[in-house]
Amino acid sequence: MEECGSEGLAIPWPRILRRACTHLIVVFLAGAVGITLQVEHLQWTMAGAAVPLAVGNARGRLRRGAHRIGGTLAGICVLFGITALTPGEQMIGCCIILLMFPTEAYMVRNYGLALSFFTPLIILMLQLANPKSGSQMVWDCAMGNLLGVVVGIAAASIFERQPRTTI
Repeated sequence: MEECGSEGLAIPWPRILRRACTHLIVVFLAGAVGITLQVEHLQWTMAGAAVPLAVGNARGRLRRGAHRIGGTLAGICVLFGITALTPGEQMIGCCIILLMFPTEAYMVRNYGLALSFFTPLIILMLQLANPKSGSQMVWDCAMGNLLGVVVGIAAASIFERQPRTTI
């Protein structure tokens, strides 16, 4: 039985449940693949898998995945530029604050550009919390995102395949 929303439109529960199950399965698969490949920081892999699901069609998923990978790699370049200056803890804190503004400003408008600020923001916060993480965190970020996006696009194309309608 369908319930009505505030405008009187029927809520498409079967479609909503199918999307939710797709998200669950895709993120679970990305985590399982990451564990199998002994990825240290699974959060990058699982987040990378969820990102392409934000778009409902195959072309959009590929574009969104490309934005994720390109933005992450650009962000790693920004991070290398910041760390080349060998900043102290106070300067890292200031960089974190400064990176928040463009991240928020571009997240809705240009996801790839926003990630070029978001990636160094997150890695700097993690390195500030645990200075021993170092280059391994950067490697895990890049490889985890790549793996997650590939798993996300592949699994979504299998699980969200629309049945063909014949006329």
